[in-house]
Amino acid sequence: MVLALMIGAPAAVFILSLRVRAHATRSELIVRSYLKTYVERFDDVLAFADVAYSGMWNRSADTTSWLNAGLQMIDVSRTDGTGYSLRATMVLRRSSERIVAALNNRLLGSMAGQF
Repeated sequence: MVLALMIGAPAAVFILSLRVRAHATRSELIVRSYLKTYVERFDDVLAFADVAYSGMWNRSADTTSWLNAGLQMIDVSRTDGTGYSLRATMVLRRSSERIVAALNNRLLGSMAGQF
């Protein structure tokens, strides 16, 4: 029974994470997974960053652990000084860097329109 839980729970989370959908409108980023939907207005975001994944997939182990397997996630820094990591955006480093660069370019474009 314990073995089934040790294998079943992470497998279920992994399978659910495959169905993450994300898209950006002119004013916001929407990340939708089975468990939660994140909506972040670009006006409220200071920057996006890619950081090493830490969460259920690698059991919150050290991010340099073999369990991490080079996974990254997107981190959101907000203009009010708060921030959070979008664990649902678990991807490989190259994809993460590309997505973050595109999101930060969009932020710069929206800031340029404010002045």
